[in-house]
Amino acid sequence: MKWTNYVSALLLVACAGASATWAQAPGVVQRRMVLEALDLDRDGEISATEIEQASLSLRQLDRDQDGRILLAELMAPRADSSPAENELAHQVMSFDKQGKGYVVAEDLPARMRGIFERADRNHDGKLTLQELQAAGSHQNAPAGGGNARQSAVEFFRRDPLLMAIDLNHDGELSQEEIAHAAESLRTLDKNHDGKLTADEIRQHQMTPEERAHHVMGEFDGDGDGKISRAESPARMLNDFAQIDTNGDGYLDLQEMIAFFAHANANAKNGEGNTASRPVGKE
Repeated sequence: MKWTNYVSALLLVACAGASATWAQAPGVVQRRMVLEALDLDRDGEISATEIEQASLSLRQLDRDQDGRILLAELMAPRADSSPAENELAHQVMSFDKQGKGYVVAEDLPARMRGIFERADRNHDGKLTLQELQAAGSHQNAPAGGGNARQSAVEFFRRDPLLMAIDLNHDGELSQEEIAHAAESLRTLDKNHDGKLTADEIRQHQMTPEERAHHVMGEFDGDGDGKISRAESPARMLNDFAQIDTNGDGYLDLQEMIAFFAHANANAKNGEGNTASRPVGKE
């Protein structure tokens, strides 16, 4: 997936409307899973009957059947990995100089430690090619390098449906919160007509500064205030140079803010591809 699509996923708040999807780059649609689960007739509203059935509907999102709904389960699963993701996985494995079949953190240069932390999902201190490829295939949205819990909280905060159901605001839906979902959702019915309309469930818009800080927090693995190519999610690599306007090989906060501001302006002007032109290069 290209960086243009990744940016569009982060612009979900700006583009979200009444339907269960929001616009991305041309030909690509990112699903809003919680709304899709609740809006059974796909009319862009949640009726009284759909509110009543909310607990049952939400449980369909619990892929691992552990009774909770986490951020990863609110992302539509991707079918495959891009060539860039596979290339990055093999690049990391090239540091296995002894032919062990895996790498440990000490095998990697400091700039790549963020990748290790994101991909070592079983926390055994080793990374195989399969783990790296699997990590790439699960990157629907940023969710790994920095504070994963804070990322989930921020994601939930932008969606009024999730905010209403997540009573303790911890960035996940517990079994008890799912059981009381109907009661929680009714608090969003501001006009007391018994249903949730498009205006009542529209997602909140983030500023370019908030988006930039979010991405930096996710992928700046070494905390130096910049995102290197090694720290970038694989989908970001194809357009890395476009964002890196000073050409220093890193993405800093100001470059990210400028890029998101540019994307916002294009979205407001009705341009489909929000990242079709380099920032500052008209």
